[in-house]
Formats: sequence, structure tokens, C-alpha cells
Amino acid sequence: MTTENDNHLELSDFEQVVELLEKCLWWHHKAVMEFRALPQTVRLEAIQHLVGIVRKPSMGKALEFKHGMDLTGYRKVFFDGATRRIVYDFGDDGRIRIWSMGDRFELQAYKDTHRRANKK
Repeated sequence: MTTENDNHLELSDFEQVVELLEKCLWWHHKAVMEFRALPQTVRLEAIQHLVGIVRKPSMGKALEFKHGMDLTGYRKVFFDGATRRIVYDFGDDGRIRIWSMGDRFELQAYKDTHRRANKK
């Protein structure tokens, strides 16, 4: 029987899951810093969304050209009470690439992704 807690990560598993996610996803180095700077409870929520992305890569909402930024092909997932975004896309090899884990405020996560992706 599955309980409600079966779908949630325990803090004791936290560091192992972080290491696994950092290895199985491609991360922009600044996205790693953003992730590691999050408070632990917010990081735990972000991890749950990252696991969801790994399991179902299309789960994020598709982005498009908006506010002068072409983010076609990128996807977003909300977390931290919808105040932050995980912005990701897929590499040529199909690997999930994490570009930003930033604030929604003033479109910061999108601006960071646009700037970072265009400096590849």
C-alpha cells in the first residue's frame, strides 16, 4: 500500500539524490549555484520537481517567444509557491539541460536562461 509520504523525499536521502540529479542532468554552472543557494526545504521541493522532469520530461509548460526573448524549445516548472522557475530544454543527445532555477520576479529566470543559452 502506498502512503502519502511514499512520494516525498526524506531529508536523510537529500544529499544522495542531489548528487544523482547533478550527474544525470546537464546543469549550467550558474544553475547549480542557484540550486545550492536555495534554503534546504525549497531545495527539497525543487528536487521533487527535478525527479518529475526526469520521469516525464514533457511535464513542464512549453515556453515561446515573449518579452523579446525566444525561448522556444524550453520548458518551465514552477516551485516555491510559484515564485521560482526551473527552466530546462533538451540537448541534441536528448539529455535534459537545466539552465536556471531562478526567480519569476521581473522574468529573472527567463532572462538568465536566454543569456546563458546564447553564450554556449
